Amino acid sequence: MNQPFSQSFTASGGSGTYSFSVVSSNLPASLSLSGYGVLSGTPTQAGSYSVLVSVSDANGCVGTASTAYNLVVTDATPTITGFAVVPNRVCVGSPITFTATIGNIAGSYSWSLENGGPPIGSPSPTTATAFNVVLTALGSGVQTFTLTVNSGGQRVTATTSLTVNALPIASLINNGPLTCAQTSVTLTASGGTSYSFTNSSGQVVPGSGNTRTVSSPGTFSVTVGDVNGCVSTTSTTVSQNLTNASVSISPSSATLTNATPSVSLTAVGSGMFLWSTGETSAVISVTTSGTYSVTLTSPGGCTASASVPVVGSDLTVTLELPQANFAAPGSVGNFLVNVFEVAGLPTSSGNVRITLTAPVGYTLSFASSLTSIQVSGGSSVPIDNSQWTVTNSLANRQLTLMMNSGAFINGGGESSLGFSITRTNANSGSTASITVNVADDLTMTYDGNLSNNVYARVINGL
Repeated sequence: MNQPFSQSFTASGGSGTYSFSVVSSNLPASLSLSGYGVLSGTPTQAGSYSVLVSVSDANGCVGTASTAYNLVVTDATPTITGFAVVPNRVCVGSPITFTATIGNIAGSYSWSLENGGPPIGSPSPTTATAFNVVLTALGSGVQTFTLTVNSGGQRVTATTSLTVNALPIASLINNGPLTCAQTSVTLTASGGTSYSFTNSSGQVVPGSGNTRTVSSPGTFSVTVGDVNGCVSTTSTTVSQNLTNASVSISPSSATLTNATPSVSLTAVGSGMFLWSTGETSAVISVTTSGTYSVTLTSPGGCTASASVPVVGSDLTVTLELPQANFAAPGSVGNFLVNVFEVAGLPTSSGNVRITLTAPVGYTLSFASSLTSIQVSGGSSVPIDNSQWTVTNSLANRQLTLMMNSGAFINGGGESSLGFSITRTNANSGSTASITVNVADDLTMTYDGNLSNNVYARVINGL
């Protein structure tokens, strides 16, 4: 069927040229007998047909075939059944399998599969009735695939549809780098409805939603899924800048003198500076003694500190008590305490502190209203009691005094204080010492030398 057909009839016994004709027939319209005895045409329907042929010669004599010619037309068109793609809804890049059953083939067949692009064809003719081809889904949207089978000159087609979903567009960013100031960074993903994060070792980063917080450098990946179940993966790299901060101060120590009333301190390092004075420049100039420190913050947020002592004013004390013998309980003696600045530099204002300690059996007294005092065995001398305040007293045996705010001791100058000491219940014949000392100034704002701060005077109980 659907193939060109030709059959010739012959005659004998007559004379001249023969002429053939059909006596009776149920031939389809697509077949006809020529006068020369050729039955030809392209049958378009299957079936069994018969034709009775007669022939006449040049003398007009007619003869009829003794039997009818039987023609059987068969349908040789191949068939395609069950053509489908599995699965029929996939994501881009997924494998898909086309299956079908090929039938009614004459020997072997060839096939082609296409969906609008270049067709995929069989590498060689095949006789397999089971059609099975695995491809990778490309493009997106609803796609129609056409399978064409050719066998014995016959051709048949079948179609099936496939829905291909596009992959989500995955995005992953971080707000790094990691620094000393920023010890963790946030990973933020977008482009889908579900998110799974892994680190550079493939381990899952715990958490939920589209963000994760990490505190180590490396490459982090996210797998983004959408409502169709399609996934895509992308990554981001978290870097770190943990360069150690280092700072020093030049010079490593300094001394203020009358000849050098100011000193320049230079911070050495790379970053931002903050001095204990509040200044932020690399170089500062100081005019008072003390300990100066600087903190450096590196570009990565790391910090380092250094400090340097600047020695300035130097205090020492003496105690003047000409008459140190106390004859009986109730005996009183006046004395002077002199606080000298010996380095030639003034102290800072209002923070000089001294402590006086009397032995057991004696008490001390101090009056800030006194402007002069007469020391035993001497004349009245002016004193600076109004510039000092008692800040602590232990049973009147130990007095701590601080210079008032706004008061200071000039470079090379002194401050004199007047006190009284009274014998209370000291044993007769006892010998002890009354001491005075400048309180240790660890910040060196008023005393840069701690080695000359104590003075003692022996007193006797007769």
